[in-house]
Amino acid sequence: MLYEDFRGTITQVLIAEKKLNIRDENIVVHYKGEVADDERGRLWIKDVNQKYYQKESDTLLGDFLVIELEHLGETSMVIRYDLQSLYGAYCSSGWDAVFENVEDKLNMCKSGQEKIKHIANYEKMCDWLVVRPVNYVERKSALQKAIYKRVGDMALVIYILLYADQNNYNTCLCQKEIVENWDVSEELWEVAMRNTMMDALPRIYYRSDDTVNPPYTKGAFMAAGTEEDFRIGKDDNPMVTTVRGINGAIAMFYPGVQEELAELTGGDYYVAFSSVDGAMIHSVDGIQPRDLLWRLKCARSMMTEGLLSKYVYKYNSEKKQLEQMYL
Repeated sequence: MLYEDFRGTITQVLIAEKKLNIRDENIVVHYKGEVADDERGRLWIKDVNQKYYQKESDTLLGDFLVIELEHLGETSMVIRYDLQSLYGAYCSSGWDAVFENVEDKLNMCKSGQEKIKHIANYEKMCDWLVVRPVNYVERKSALQKAIYKRVGDMALVIYILLYADQNNYNTCLCQKEIVENWDVSEELWEVAMRNTMMDALPRIYYRSDDTVNPPYTKGAFMAAGTEEDFRIGKDDNPMVTTVRGINGAIAMFYPGVQEELAELTGGDYYVAFSSVDGAMIHSVDGIQPRDLLWRLKCARSMMTEGLLSKYVYKYNSEKKQLEQMYL
């Protein structure tokens, strides 16, 4: 089947697959070249373009399938698919692969529905608050409604965790208006960061092989009484991440992590946030920052998503702060 035929039939095929339980009014394809006639639609298109194509545009740059699950006040739960990726699954293994892909995401979203029903109750929601790192520039439109803190060209954003397993981390944005109704302040950040850290403890890995199904205790550089030698020499460039791996760069912002890395490097160090899943650490004695910037640019040129920062950062051990470098 050609892509155009796949695109034209996918909604009816998914509706006809009874185990998916998708109704006609809850599924739609948004086509490349589409523009919105309202502000909400315009922001959606800009967010999609920034996430998938890293481009600013009010015109949709690809075809996307959207399945809406439920309305809860002004909150709706939706699944969004790049149609090209679903077509790739179809070409590889037929419609069964598409059904499996869609069903998995439906199950993940449905598991979060009970949480969203309690959205007005902070006491019930607080255990599900987490922090995720995103690129500020690419997510600027969506962040207008978010609770976040800027760190250079990055943002640390509070989300609601809907579903998580070994391979998935499904969240929705915790919007400002929700937090205003909760009537909480700085406690929110402490709670969200603690939840994030307890669910995904920090790790440091010195070889790329170490990141593939490592023992749980490997790389536990913040654990008391560890027997591993975590000193970072001038020829080392370890990655700081979490046991979960997904969104592992958030470990750089856990309490005490930046200071501990200064102890391991012997002072100042450079940080390259090569993706949302991890950050590369370099001793200031081991590499010139412009060389590190070039490496970062090369890595970014091969990535289509998961980008976090295009800048090199330096940890100033005297000021005890992470500083964006302008090179």
